[in-house]
Amino acid sequence: MRVASVMRSHVVCVGRDATPVAGADVFAVYQQPVVPVIDESDRLVGVIRPRAVMECLAGRGSPSQGACDAGSLADNDCPTASIDDDGLAVAGRMLNAGLDAVVALDGGKVAGLMGVPEACRALALSLTEGESPAGPGPSSCEGSQR
Repeated sequence: MRVASVMRSHVVCVGRDATPVAGADVFAVYQQPVVPVIDESDRLVGVIRPRAVMECLAGRGSPSQGACDAGSLADNDCPTASIDDDGLAVAGRMLNAGLDAVVALDGGKVAGLMGVPEACRALALSLTEGESPAGPGPSSCEGSQR
């Protein structure tokens, strides 16, 4: 199975000049493990991780970096994969390297994210040869009592 078949395809990216508040909003609203930072040509520059945003907002950003904009917070050594790469191999790479996310690229542009939930899905699908894993489906916790 290809990365494209298991990745999160709706991904919110920010430009280099985005504020840490914008990054915090993306984490909170879209529940992304990382926020891709893109340049003027929509090419990946790096990713912002939640901890970097927390430290910046708490006033612990590096003074040598100046302002805490997305460009200065971005981790430029972010793991990437092509949308055509093997999803199971990428999930294994994530597991072995302790990665929380891999940015999926299509022609150098961000096409999606493969986070831990998507890696779990790839592993589950590999065990069931592409069929939905056996067992009860998801249920709502709304109204649950303990």
